[in-house]
Amino acid sequence: MPSKTTKPSPIHERELTSPTTLSGVRNGKPTLAMNPDAHGWSRTPVLDTALYNGPGAWGRNKRWEYWGIMTPTHIIGITISTLDYAGVCQFYLVDRETYASMDFEATAPFARGVDLPSTYAQGDASFTSKRLTQKIVHSQDATHRTTRITANGVNRPRFEDVGHNQVVSVTDRAMLDVTIERPLESEALHVVVPWSANRFQYTIKEPALRAHGRLVTNKGTYYFGDDDDKSFAVLDHGRGRWPYSMVWNWAAGSGVVDGKLIGLQLGDKWTDGTGSTENAIIIDGKLTKISEELAWEYDRKNWLNPWRVKGSCIDATFTPVYERIAETSLLVLSGETHQCFGTWSGVYRHPDGTTFSLDGLEGWAEEARNRW
Repeated sequence: MPSKTTKPSPIHERELTSPTTLSGVRNGKPTLAMNPDAHGWSRTPVLDTALYNGPGAWGRNKRWEYWGIMTPTHIIGITISTLDYAGVCQFYLVDRETYASMDFEATAPFARGVDLPSTYAQGDASFTSKRLTQKIVHSQDATHRTTRITANGVNRPRFEDVGHNQVVSVTDRAMLDVTIERPLESEALHVVVPWSANRFQYTIKEPALRAHGRLVTNKGTYYFGDDDDKSFAVLDHGRGRWPYSMVWNWAAGSGVVDGKLIGLQLGDKWTDGTGSTENAIIIDGKLTKISEELAWEYDRKNWLNPWRVKGSCIDATFTPVYERIAETSLLVLSGETHQCFGTWSGVYRHPDGTTFSLDGLEGWAEEARNRW
């Protein structure tokens, strides 16, 4: 049934424009508490997000890099993350014609093999294990920022019935090499969400990033992005210190509509009551913040029914075509995510009075429940 029926509520949010720290600082070192001056949002990465890891903090720190990529042939996800006591990493892909999927996953005790910089783009991110390796490398020249993502996954052999009383051994393998470039002046949504003095989260959401590269699977080699207008990447970067349990919604859309490159970013539940929202639209690289708690409606009994997100400036409908369910059940870590992929429609009304169509944006909408 509908998840949320409350009316949209405006929020007063502060834009951060000067460099500062996410954590409080004492004697030049991060402390357990959040820096109050970090509460707000920005268009560029102005925060040093190094986290204190002493008494009261270890085991609650959460760091991740997630990239969602949609091409004409595949849906791709890359995750490198740490929870202090574990590294949780993944490379998955879904064939958009057959919806056949491959998942390459690894959980590393005490995050062995995981390397994540404390602050965005101040170093590479990587994970290395026997069956999964991933690397995220940032670079910059006079005009552009570039991110190159490589991933290699191999699963244990499995048996597959091919008919005629024949069973064959199959080993799923995949390799990804993708490059994402954007002009230096392009903007993204940076948001700090405080749940309490010692529990807080910083995220970067950057949709509608043009991507090009190649994907190699058991079925062949797929090149994308060089001559199509349908290959986009979305960044989800996070650094923070979390409570035990959390529920969130996240939705993103990317595409070219009426000659405009549009990136849609929407979030809900986990920001409620914090004085922050995770809602914005990016048009041709320029971000407009949507400072409202929007009304979300979706059917938890049938996730493939249309989703709707409404506010004073936006009325967007998401029509799913595929649902990906991700479940985790470990001793101290559990989660359930319903991530639906599909197409957006609707309108966004800019503060200057211009109305922009959202019809045809591709992306996803999800609900996640997480305990750790």
